[in-house]
Amino acid sequence: MSRVLVTGIGAVTSAGTGREALWNALCDGGAPATSSTPVAPPGLPAADPVLLAPMATPPAQEYLGRRGIRVLSPESKAFAIAAVAACRDAGLPTRWECEPTVGVAAGTTTAGLADYVELLATRLDLGVERVNPAQGPQTGLNAPAATASIFTGAGGPNLTLSTGRAASADALAASARAVHAGEATVMLAGGVQTLTYPEVYARRGVDPRFGTVDRARPLDRERAGAVPGEAAVVLALESADAAARRRAVVLAEVVGTGAAMGPATGGAPSRGRAGGGGRHRGGHGPGHRRGLGQRRPPCRGPGPGRRRRHT
Repeated sequence: MSRVLVTGIGAVTSAGTGREALWNALCDGGAPATSSTPVAPPGLPAADPVLLAPMATPPAQEYLGRRGIRVLSPESKAFAIAAVAACRDAGLPTRWECEPTVGVAAGTTTAGLADYVELLATRLDLGVERVNPAQGPQTGLNAPAATASIFTGAGGPNLTLSTGRAASADALAASARAVHAGEATVMLAGGVQTLTYPEVYARRGVDPRFGTVDRARPLDRERAGAVPGEAAVVLALESADAAARRRAVVLAEVVGTGAAMGPATGGAPSRGRAGGGGRHRGGHGPGHRRGLGQRRPPCRGPGPGRRRRHT
């Protein structure tokens, strides 16, 4: 059984590509929100604009090269870039030859959905001859994990988790268990989410205000939601022995994972039960907090109208 360390972070967010861009955006107090109109597939009604913190256009060729990127879905492209960025940040190779000790885990709930809807709508509205066959593999929920594996050469465990808002956390937990059990030496684990036409259409069927200025008031006294965002983030989880052999910089340690479901009625909230389970699996008693030595880069500044808090 091996300790599980975090040795690299790769991120594609509204702040740009890389963890430095994300950290600086957090220090500055947020990310830009703009009005964006999801593109409707052929034959489907147009959608009203969405107030969105959109994912910045990632430099795909810089991370993935030229071959095979044109047909990738936005989710697959962003997740693969985040995986390569995490490897670079960790000082790991960015390309293996089907390495069985390196795995990938992606948490997502909508990957491939937009491509599936577009392919089907094109077939029904314009005919089968207008369908791009290269789009087919990108319609699967597991496309981001598979794409990251192809571009990095990770030949170990390949997982896709789709558990709603917990999908990315579940991907991290499953990856930590794989490293802890010796099933992999490195796991590239995280999640990806983009806001596409099918999701906007479905969400507005429940709440017509979704993604509107009227809905997005996260700091208002009568707040009713947050600005939708897009991102792909991958952590490089590595066994302690492997990290020590190459003298890797350790960003954090995964000491335990926990999960819970169901309402809080009649007991502790699910978040508390999950936290307790994680501490128990990590060998710590209830309420115990284990401090980890980490090197945190300084903020460029507290941002306009904000005071810096030291914790």
